[in-house]
Amino acid sequence: MLPQEPARKKTNTQKDNTYKKYFAKSPKMPMNKILRIVVTLLVLEIRLGYMEDPKKLNQCSGYPGIPGSPGNNGLPGRDGREGRDGKEGERGEKGEAGVQGPPGNDGLVGQMGQKGDKAEPGPRGEHGVRGPPGKAGPFGLMGQKGDKGESGPQGTSGESVQGPPGDTGSTGPKGQKGDQGDPGPRGASVELRRIVELEEEIKKLKDSYSNLEKRFIFTLWSRSGNTFFGTMKVSATFEDGLKFCTGVGGQIATPRNQAENDGLRDIAKQVGNVFIGVNDRRREGVFEELNGKPIAFSKWQRGEPNNDKGEEDCVVLVSDGMWNDVQCGTSNIIVCEL
Repeated sequence: MLPQEPARKKTNTQKDNTYKKYFAKSPKMPMNKILRIVVTLLVLEIRLGYMEDPKKLNQCSGYPGIPGSPGNNGLPGRDGREGRDGKEGERGEKGEAGVQGPPGNDGLVGQMGQKGDKAEPGPRGEHGVRGPPGKAGPFGLMGQKGDKGESGPQGTSGESVQGPPGDTGSTGPKGQKGDQGDPGPRGASVELRRIVELEEEIKKLKDSYSNLEKRFIFTLWSRSGNTFFGTMKVSATFEDGLKFCTGVGGQIATPRNQAENDGLRDIAKQVGNVFIGVNDRRREGVFEELNGKPIAFSKWQRGEPNNDKGEEDCVVLVSDGMWNDVQCGTSNIIVCEL
């Protein structure tokens, strides 16, 4: 028996066409005849199978029969089962990125970070609008009576106008020597001069004693070498401080070296900021002592002097011994240098 080809799957349309072709070619036969033909074909197929096997040929000897007429094509077989799934193929190449989607919802607020390092101060801002004047401060100490002023210029003369001077005349002849006069009282001029000198000394002693009395009003002292600093712990403006210290025979304290600056610092630690005799009232940015000489020593704080609002022309010494420019009209402790 020849091997049959494996049945191929046919679609429903192909099956219908096969049936139509089969019944179109086949003549109309009765059913019993068809069954006989089928049985004959089966017997023939079995016998042919024995003839192909040599073992079976030896068992039964005989002549082969006459081959029968070929039978009609049988009905098409059923569709075969689907095969197993094949192995998974290799992974393909990565595709191009898709279009970015819409943003997601906001996440939770994170924990507060640690405090950062302090940054450097920014640039100085512009001057703001000047505020209203502050309350009036306490009245300062009354100053002493000032010195008598100089005489004014001489007025013009009357209507009569003096003419221009005439030419100088020639020198006249020398006159004769006169008679000797009577001698004056002995020693009168010397005694008078001595009296005037004594009066001046007495006046100086009185002034010195007066200044000494005034110095006893200070309640806090500090010393640096031969320089003494004294204060009544009273606040006043710079101008009032000038008058007060002049009245007691001194001036507003002006440190000219580190030792004197330390002496004033000891007072500032106890009473607060104190005025010193340094200012730039005559020329902005050029700080001078009270005598008009440029300062040879300074102890400015960082960023000072800055002339805040364009009105800081005087200087104070703070509790750590550093300097800061301030307005002359503010009130600070007055310390006199004696």
